[in-house]
Amino acid sequence: MGIPRASATGTRNLIGWFGTLPEQKIVDSFKRWGFLIQAYTEADLQVPAQLFALSAMVFVQSPEKPSRVVMPLANYWQLLLDHGIQVVVLVAAAHRTKGKEVTSFAAPLATVLRNQRFPAAGLSVFKDDEIKISREDRGSEPAPPHVRFFTLGTSWNWVAKSIAAASQELAPSTPLEIFCPKHFQLDGAHKALLRRAFFDCATVHLAPMDEEGKSGALVFRAYADLVEGLLGRWPQPYFVKIAVRNKIYTEYQNYTNVVDPYVPFHLGPRLIPERCHLGAKLGIIVGDFVERAESLRECANRGRAAPMIAALFHTTLHGWYRSASEKDAPLPDRLKFPRLDGIPKRLRHARRMGARMDVPALNAMFQSSASLLPVLIGPIHGDLHASNILVRSHDAIVIDFCAHRDEMPILYDIACLEVSLLIDGFASDDRKVLHWLKSVAPLYRGALLETACATVHPKDASAWFFSCVTQIRLFARDMQRRRGQYAATLAMALLWKASKDPTLKGKQSIRRAAACVLAERLLNDTFGKSEALSAESGARGEPEHHPAGKSAAA
Repeated sequence: MGIPRASATGTRNLIGWFGTLPEQKIVDSFKRWGFLIQAYTEADLQVPAQLFALSAMVFVQSPEKPSRVVMPLANYWQLLLDHGIQVVVLVAAAHRTKGKEVTSFAAPLATVLRNQRFPAAGLSVFKDDEIKISREDRGSEPAPPHVRFFTLGTSWNWVAKSIAAASQELAPSTPLEIFCPKHFQLDGAHKALLRRAFFDCATVHLAPMDEEGKSGALVFRAYADLVEGLLGRWPQPYFVKIAVRNKIYTEYQNYTNVVDPYVPFHLGPRLIPERCHLGAKLGIIVGDFVERAESLRECANRGRAAPMIAALFHTTLHGWYRSASEKDAPLPDRLKFPRLDGIPKRLRHARRMGARMDVPALNAMFQSSASLLPVLIGPIHGDLHASNILVRSHDAIVIDFCAHRDEMPILYDIACLEVSLLIDGFASDDRKVLHWLKSVAPLYRGALLETACATVHPKDASAWFFSCVTQIRLFARDMQRRRGQYAATLAMALLWKASKDPTLKGKQSIRRAAACVLAERLLNDTFGKSEALSAESGARGEPEHHPAGKSAAA
């Protein structure tokens, strides 16, 4: 299933034909599908304005000159796909020469395919040893636009029909003016996608989002001026995300299949399908921008997040979690132990804080959680950090669904949110990291995960976090089916957080090292010999903490 196009009305109806025009019967076959054919040269392909009306570009391999289309295809497939133009290649059949020797005309095209790895369909024209792909890949159908191969001799009516099925896109906006901060350096592929997305606009102003760049994606707030708006030139703002093609397509499918039907319409942004497109290596999605909202991370460290956390799990994501079911699916089968060899400096910091960081021993303790069955399995967000949750009034609005996964422990979403608040929520905290660690350490005793959380004096700088964790763990205890499941899941979320962004420096890096300390403590308390960790001794002299329901004097 591809990203749907706007409508057939007003779509591109020109077919570019590389080289000389074909014979009249071929022209007539395309005309029956509403297409006109025009000859194109390499010089024409170098002029973007010449591409805007094209629906497809056809390359026909000639048995007499089989290499003639190879270099143009290699040089221009990316430009064509970025402009939303289907690329169709007619491959000459294998040619028999002297004796039984056979020369394959497809071989040079297969070399281009192997080297440049463009999205391609119709791979049955190649031999297995020419492209070396699995049978599953051979039968797959990438979303349009893509490069589609046919064998020369295929019915031209069938070729025209396949182009018509994939080409329902409106022509890009030729005069669109794009305004963007200079340091972003948008290249030709970015601009081509924006012209396709804002096909009906005269200008678009892009303002970077606060969280831009963490995943390698470009994320903007977009203000567009329509050429012809029914109620004026200024529609509501949009959000724009440009990222790697396959990630954009995955996120588009997630919005269509698991967000729109199951997340209340006011608690998840909606995409605008006719503005969502794929290019050669990048893709773009455009949707409604959530105005007058702040991230849960900002809301949390101001002490206002607890009601929103309750709304997040009991309202926003309830449509997912109510379909969860108990399964004999061990946690280690669904949650992989992270590789920690890429963060040696953080492991040394963790050891200086008192952790042993015997990675095989930690893994062995986590593997012992496999006996905690059943596990509540269902769909999860997959990247439920505090900046992917926007707060407006009393609503918790979820964004960024690229990492959505089915058939996962529900507890993982909950643990990811807690770890995000623990590490990222204290980014502006000016305390020394050891003081911060002492402050939050009482929350990470294994036994406390099964009962009411520890509390802290309201004057403590970590009081807001204790309030959030209290709410988070109410839901965690409801979702776990055996004691220790949340401890194991939380330990994995801590270690995964510690393993990411190895180039970070300063307090944020040291806090991630502290996440290793807390993960070790949880695993040891729950699955080890309950040895006292140095992190506990490091918590001596901390601000007043006591289990909920007990006084400080007690």
